[in-house]
Amino acid sequence: MQFEALEKLDAEIEKVAARLETLKQLRDTLRNPDALEALTWLFNPAEAAFAADQDRIPGTITTPQKQKRRRRSGLLEQIKALILDGGNEWASVQEIAAKADLPQITVRDVIYKRASDQFEKKTGPGRSVAFRVKPAEQSA
Repeated sequence: MQFEALEKLDAEIEKVAARLETLKQLRDTLRNPDALEALTWLFNPAEAAFAADQDRIPGTITTPQKQKRRRRSGLLEQIKALILDGGNEWASVQEIAAKADLPQITVRDVIYKRASDQFEKKTGPGRSVAFRVKPAEQSA
């Protein structure tokens, strides 16, 4: 009985030692920026392809999430300019999205959540809702 327990313990120690060695190799690999980029290509080819198309600092990867945040910074101004260029007429989210060539969910996010204080909202017949930019003295 005691001999079997020692054999099992030795087997477990070998497994843990092998895992430790693997983790050390992974750590050493991740310290190398080129290897990190190669691993990104291996495990997430879509993200890696996106990163390869970006102007970036060598050895860094620009993720789609970071790129999305950069694009979002000008969305409010883009949407407001589009509405104002149209004479600040009432427009639905669908109309604004089509004119701005943006997904409706993006326009909704800007109008309903991030900058709701900068738009006037009008409910029409049924469930239709239209928006326009609030005059400067009303927004804030």
